[in-house]
Amino acid sequence: MVISESDISSYLEFLIKERHLYVSLHGAISKFSSLTRYNFHMHPYCRFVKTVCSGWNECIRRQKKVIDACSKGEFFGTCYAGVSEFVYPLNCRNEVFGFISVSEFKSNDQTSVIKRNSFAARFAAGNGDIHSQSELLDLPPDKQQIDAVIRPLVLMCEVFYENNLSDLPYSNTGMSSVIQYVNEFHTSDLTVATISEHFKMSASSISHKFKKITGYSLADYIKNLRINDAMWLLTRTEKSATEIAALLGFCSSAYFSGVFKKITGLTPSDFRKHCAK
Repeated sequence: MVISESDISSYLEFLIKERHLYVSLHGAISKFSSLTRYNFHMHPYCRFVKTVCSGWNECIRRQKKVIDACSKGEFFGTCYAGVSEFVYPLNCRNEVFGFISVSEFKSNDQTSVIKRNSFAARFAAGNGDIHSQSELLDLPPDKQQIDAVIRPLVLMCEVFYENNLSDLPYSNTGMSSVIQYVNEFHTSDLTVATISEHFKMSASSISHKFKKITGYSLADYIKNLRINDAMWLLTRTEKSATEIAALLGFCSSAYFSGVFKKITGLTPSDFRKHCAK
């Protein structure tokens, strides 16, 4: 079976646009750059958690716990901010390399309520704001309905990953983990210094190898990933350029607009108008 990145992307678009599901990809599958834009949740409550409450790093940190939990198979769980999700492990050669999340559901059980209250207290966010935002969450459907459309996606991702794992141009260079890390966490505060510290490598060595393999400097590579995300957000949401800039880790909306125009040739507002036509 031959599965391409565009096959996975097209099916994800179908699930998001036609089935109105908040589907996201996590783990090593994000090393494939055209799938990186599906690495984060689009629901307003998660946007509130990540932007208003500065929860980006916490969400990233806890993804490893989810991957660890995937060793036991599919499950329905609730995150630290009180959001419930269906989680589907992605396996290759008897190892979990990532997971698919169908998220943005609410559960009124005691555990979920405790997590929402704990989150509000920890991040100094008013309970009223948390609870009003959580009303945007939907009640979970029957799992069989989700299984019917997500299990084919699981198969597609697993087949694609296994078929392309050994063919990646950087698979045997020692940089695979670095590129995967950057792809997955590109909206957080990444710099050459923080990446080199994380991987216990010198900044000059990482910079040189990264550009040799990808053709981009680390800074330009991250900018391109963020602008790809921005284009998706501009066409899929009503968020302002200021909101998108903050969401994607740009230091200011003016800087974001300048980078966006340099890469795409259009300002964010002109790009949105062009796509609307």
